[in-house]
Amino acid sequence: MASFIFGIGIPGSGKTTILRKFAIEHGYEYISPDDIRNELFGKEDDHTDDKAVWNEARKRVMDSIGASRTTVFDSTFSNQARRRRFVDDARLAGVNTIEGLFFDIPLEEVLNRNASRGKKVSEEYLRTAYAELQAQPPTAGDGFDVLFRIDKDMNFTELKTSGASILSRLFEVQ
Repeated sequence: MASFIFGIGIPGSGKTTILRKFAIEHGYEYISPDDIRNELFGKEDDHTDDKAVWNEARKRVMDSIGASRTTVFDSTFSNQARRRRFVDDARLAGVNTIEGLFFDIPLEEVLNRNASRGKKVSEEYLRTAYAELQAQPPTAGDGFDVLFRIDKDMNFTELKTSGASILSRLFEVQ
C-alpha cells in the first residue's frame, strides 16, 4: 500500500531542502509543483497556467500511488480546502497512511531567508500565504493520520499520530 506525505509551509520555510533530501535518501517519489512549472515553462515561478501544473501534479501523484510508491508532495498548501481535496483524492486512490509536516516558521525568518536566496519570492505573496496558513493551519481534521510541526530551530512537535510514521525517519536523518 502507498503512503503519502504532505509538505506544508510557505516558500522559504525549508520544505524543499528537507523533503527533497528525505525523499532521495529513502527512495520515495518526490513531486513539486515548482519542479513541474520549471519543466513546462522553464521557470519555477511561472504561474501563467497553474491549472495545467496542478493537473500534472495530480496525475503524477496518482501514478505514484497507483504504483504503490511512498510519495512526498512539496507545496505551500496554505489553503485548507486544497489540503482536504488532496487528502480525499489520495484516500480514494488507495493510500493507507497520510502524513503531514507543517513548516511553522515565523514570517520575519522567512523574509530574511528569502532575501538571501537565489530564488526570490515576492514579499506580497509570502505575506499573503503566511496569513492564510496562520488562519487555516493544518490540523488532524484535515484528514492526516500523522501530523508534525517543525519550527525554525528544527524542533519537531507531534500534532497527531496513529501508529508507525514514515516521517519519524526524518528525525533519524537530521
